[in-house]
Amino acid sequence: MTVKILATFVTLILLVSCNQKDQKVEFKNNSTDIVSEKIAELSSISAIDSLDYVTKRTELQLLPLVGDSAIANYYYQTGLLYYRLSGFETALNYFRKAEIKFRDVKMELKATQMLANQAVLQELKGNYKEAINIYISTAEFFELHNDSASWASALGNIGVVYEEMGMADKAIYYDKLSLKIKQSRNDLLGTATSYNNIGVAFSELLNNADSAIYYYNKALDIYILKGDLLHSATAKNNIGMLYILQKKYKLASINLHEAYHVLDSLGNLLGKAISLRYIGELHFAKGDDKSSLDSFKKAMSIFKQINDKKSLMEMGMLMSKVYISMGLYAEATEMMQYRNVLSDSLMNNENKAIIAEMESKYQLKEKNKTIEVLLLEEELQKKRIRNLAVLIAMLSLIFVLIIVIYFFNLSKNKLKQKQLRLELHNYLLRIDELQVRVKNNSNCNGFSEEKLAGYDLSEREIDVLKLIARGYKNSEIAEKLYVSPNTIKSHIKNIYLKLDVKNRVEALNRIDI
Repeated sequence: MTVKILATFVTLILLVSCNQKDQKVEFKNNSTDIVSEKIAELSSISAIDSLDYVTKRTELQLLPLVGDSAIANYYYQTGLLYYRLSGFETALNYFRKAEIKFRDVKMELKATQMLANQAVLQELKGNYKEAINIYISTAEFFELHNDSASWASALGNIGVVYEEMGMADKAIYYDKLSLKIKQSRNDLLGTATSYNNIGVAFSELLNNADSAIYYYNKALDIYILKGDLLHSATAKNNIGMLYILQKKYKLASINLHEAYHVLDSLGNLLGKAISLRYIGELHFAKGDDKSSLDSFKKAMSIFKQINDKKSLMEMGMLMSKVYISMGLYAEATEMMQYRNVLSDSLMNNENKAIIAEMESKYQLKEKNKTIEVLLLEEELQKKRIRNLAVLIAMLSLIFVLIIVIYFFNLSKNKLKQKQLRLELHNYLLRIDELQVRVKNNSNCNGFSEEKLAGYDLSEREIDVLKLIARGYKNSEIAEKLYVSPNTIKSHIKNIYLKLDVKNRVEALNRIDI
């Protein structure tokens, strides 16, 4: 939680007071006293519902008594009352009414100040584009009328809104424009504010700790020069937190302890509690859980004293982490339950407006960071889903290919088997045909003596060939001719060689058997 000195608060000065010189011109006779008296009465009312009822009655009473300029001031002062009670929408309406009345009486500067106040409220409501448009309009007016202080303030406010939107480049651009004008006016505290805002942009939006520390130190030098102890301690807190992130624990300790002692001497309880919180975070980063817990407890005690429930909720989360690190799970659970109770107590109807302001002014950065983390997780989840889908698609494709190849090979094998069966069938048919022919020609009368003479076969080879034609096997031929099977094999080999054939069927075909 970085403590910031936003340029918005420069504009909020417009919500606190009007130029005294203009007031003298604006109000005459007793109109000012009448309005001041009514506003004083309204200031004692702390409930918005009651304020709604009384302000409407007061307006009806004032209209016949005072002029337009006094009514404009009444609207302006009433808007401030609603702003302080976090009734932002009603405050916005009153500032609009004040703007219109000031323009009616040709008080353009006052009207523009009311417009600037509307921009502040639009920003607090989270209507950033509307706020920027209004700030640009007021900046142009102040530039045209050579009001450099208000011009610089409006530009700084534009930078703050862009920072709230997470647009670092534009935030730094407008902060530097504001800085340049403030430097030309020799406005040292305004210059320090711009340095601080630029440091915030580098720290929280760009995560550039070195640049952030540089600008925080520039602001710190001015605060020290001007003797502004409170803002110098705030700057040291910011610098100390950045040193923790850089793991420069010695430098962090020096800055944070110096800030603590200054804030303690000033009696600034909130600043003191924040310093203790940061010191606790330093100890936790160094692994000193016990010292971290001690600092957190001291900070929590002060936050309870000033009834800062938001900070107490944050401390509950931090202390839970320390208890978990120390293995004290029961204490961690108790602290989380305490935080949840605080959260529930803040969510009643009476405090909804306060929560809205806190979220818009203080928690928006953390919300944006949380949203970024959630978006990143969502994107990673989408990538995981896409990768899983691609993997499933690839596996499905591989599976389909395997099935296709399997069935292709199966079909191929079936075709091959069918072809082999067909060939075997034809071969068997051929054998049957030959056997029939052999039986029908058992007397071997089908031999062509002339053809046999043409092949130069011996008498023994012709005898073997005739027995082959009758369908005898080698062993049977050997018995009939009273020779060995090897001799028959030798004769058959010679027959194949002389007839130029490879088997018995070709041999018989060659001699027309």
